[in-house]
Amino acid sequence: MRAGHGLIESKKQRVITALLAHSTIEGAAASCGISSRTIRRWMKDPKFFAAYRREREQLTQNIAEALRREAGSAVEALVAVAKNGKSESARTSASKVILDFFFRNEEREGLEKRLEALEAVAERG
Repeated sequence: MRAGHGLIESKKQRVITALLAHSTIEGAAASCGISSRTIRRWMKDPKFFAAYRREREQLTQNIAEALRREAGSAVEALVAVAKNGKSESARTSASKVILDFFFRNEEREGLEKRLEALEAVAERG
């Protein structure tokens, strides 16, 4: 390993972490003590961008898994508010959220079935 190579890689890893924690490149740059121009240049490097994308995908998967674990509790809470909320407004809002999610899920499932059918036709040629 070349002298200083590990330090550079460590700094790039800190930048990737900062990019995931901040909503802007400028915010990430400020937290790492480097310029946003440097980050933009690094983002053009295929190896750096691939590492960033892998970390972002892992973070997204972790968040999705946490949401899956809590989804049942969230639905139970919404149903409880829809049934027993103190105000008509709270009951109506909770009911609306439940129905919105239900219909979006129905639409998604319908689209998945249509996509599967199209893929089957495409495979048969």
